[in-house]
Amino acid sequence: MYNYTFYIVAYMPMGASQMSDHVTQNTLEDVPLRPPEISLTSRSPTDILVSWLPIPAKYRRGQVVLYRLSFRLSSESAIQVVELPGTVHEYPLEGLKPDSVYLVRITAATRVGLGESSVWTSHRTPKATSVKAPKSPELHLEPLNCTTISVRWLRDTEDPAAIQGYKLFYKEEGQQENGPIFLDASDLHYTLSGLGANIKIDFPMMCSARLSKL
Repeated sequence: MYNYTFYIVAYMPMGASQMSDHVTQNTLEDVPLRPPEISLTSRSPTDILVSWLPIPAKYRRGQVVLYRLSFRLSSESAIQVVELPGTVHEYPLEGLKPDSVYLVRITAATRVGLGESSVWTSHRTPKATSVKAPKSPELHLEPLNCTTISVRWLRDTEDPAAIQGYKLFYKEEGQQENGPIFLDASDLHYTLSGLGANIKIDFPMMCSARLSKL
């Protein structure tokens, strides 16, 4: 859907008239020209976080009102489908099998209907482990200037897990996730610079323990 502005000018041998009033008209909506690009990450052996960016305006051809996520095990033909509002740009698939390859695709829809589906994207969930995962660190953020944030975290002293290191993720609101930034177990501070000024940023964090296979 696009806005177009029209006007007309009359010509004769003696010259041209003044231009007419400008008239604006919208073209009608259509289905999206292409699907969003998806990103797949796992934070446990039984989940996949699916995230995607909004379709660029020139390919939307209207307002996206719905996303349809389809996923299945690569070894099975049965497809599961989740439908989400057009304002959502990430969704966790939970209750999955550890150490298994899943195929995921996405389709966007305007009020006219569904566009073309993306190609299947594969992702293997992590292996299950025989130790309890470490507890999430407690994050503290402090802006140092308009483009730099100091990130500090505290570890639960009662957590028995033998932490090997940390993974720091961050994302600007409405954008795809950046990371991971790999940090040592002894690190309790990181300075993130080169950020956009006056924007909202989320900071999920993970820590990894010494793991043994089942």
